[in-house]
Amino acid sequence: EDIPVLATHFLKKVNRETKKQVRGFSDASMQELLSYSWPGNVRELQNAVERAVVITQDDYIQPGDLILQPTQKVHQESFNGRPLKESLNLFKRHLIQTTLEKNDWNQTATAKVLGIQRTYLSRLIKDLDISH
Repeated sequence: EDIPVLATHFLKKVNRETKKQVRGFSDASMQELLSYSWPGNVRELQNAVERAVVITQDDYIQPGDLILQPTQKVHQESFNGRPLKESLNLFKRHLIQTTLEKNDWNQTATAKVLGIQRTYLSRLIKDLDISH
């Protein structure tokens, strides 16, 4: 029952920090948030909302903007026992690939969503071995 209140709080906070104006959550995305088990509790919810605000290109966060199970899976299977640099690269790869997919592999649009230069994104794609 706290999920809608907390998610809205985090949404407003991220909007201020990123200067975006995402208005809220679609009914379907809120239902997805409510049905998720939240093994990482409040911190995981905050991270999910932050990622969704960065990724969305809509006024309302849609289910496709929420990265819940894949991030948990990447974390559990890939980060355990790895050095920080390697873990960060795995996360970058996941975030960039997911954002590219949401933008139909348009690098200019993806760079804009991620808040980085397109040339830097191109270098990351090459360095992190991301392919379509």
